[in-house]
Amino acid sequence: MELLSLPFSELYIEADPASSWMKPTPDARDIEPVPKEAYDDLTRLRAELMSRSSSDSFSVEWGIAHRERLRVKPIRTAHINPLFVCRRFRSLPQPLKELGMPPQVVDRLLDRPARPGLTIFMGEMGSGKTTAASSYTVEYVSRHGGLAVTVEVPIEMDLEGKHGRGKVYQTEVESEEDIGPALRGMLRSSANLLFCGEVKTDAAAREVLMLGTSGHPVVTTFHAPDLQTGLMRFARMASDQNDALAEAFTAAFHLTLRNATRCQDAGREPGLPGRSAPPERLLTVSPLLALDGTLDQVRSAIRSGSFHQLKSEIDRQRRLFLGGSTP
Repeated sequence: MELLSLPFSELYIEADPASSWMKPTPDARDIEPVPKEAYDDLTRLRAELMSRSSSDSFSVEWGIAHRERLRVKPIRTAHINPLFVCRRFRSLPQPLKELGMPPQVVDRLLDRPARPGLTIFMGEMGSGKTTAASSYTVEYVSRHGGLAVTVEVPIEMDLEGKHGRGKVYQTEVESEEDIGPALRGMLRSSANLLFCGEVKTDAAAREVLMLGTSGHPVVTTFHAPDLQTGLMRFARMASDQNDALAEAFTAAFHLTLRNATRCQDAGREPGLPGRSAPPERLLTVSPLLALDGTLDQVRSAIRSGSFHQLKSEIDRQRRLFLGGSTP
């Protein structure tokens, strides 16, 4: 049996095949063992991964009948050296509305050309922020044309190619330290949209923020429990460059993806409810847009470091979207 025939989003490969397991979806809590019939394939894959285990993260092509790219993160635990966490490299993402994004937010995102500056998709692990940012990148160039260029560590979804009126090129760097030079190099590409994979280091935050103030539309993702905390952490990682973040900021979206069957309060999640995709998972989105009427207020709160003051504007925009208006 081939590993890739199994229904998993993440595969956890330990030294002993019998201890290896998988998740059907990122937010699943049940430990699904790898069937014995796949042990031979699992052992071969682990041997391949061991040859590259010195890398912080990498991607690998695998499969016999059909090949797929796996995103791999080696983790050294107390008793396993190393544990390999393999995430399936996903194909071209679905449109934002099909992912479950609220239609009114999608329309607001795509109905006009992006302003120069920084757009951040935030969320906790497995919230769909990379998927949403990737879908936005593809849909944006498809509708508005032009070129989008990505810098990723490693590439997570297959976006490269022609889409509608535009085109996407993807680049992959080996480590977080390589993001800065790669991003600066992208400035020579005449790209109409720049997409940087998840910001995880202080250096990457500074580089992305520099790009956001250089007159280019920049899209990235960031791990955060909510919008206010995320913006505060982003500024802190970028060496407390609150002024630069205030100048660069164009929009932020916090995504929450919950298993609806386990979350009795799913309907009361903060944010705008989208439809479930797939049916057992519910996506909600909290948006914060830089708007002409409240831009000075938002920038002032960011510049002064008073991120808690953004709550009233976040709530106001949420009410407008819920009421059918477009902020």
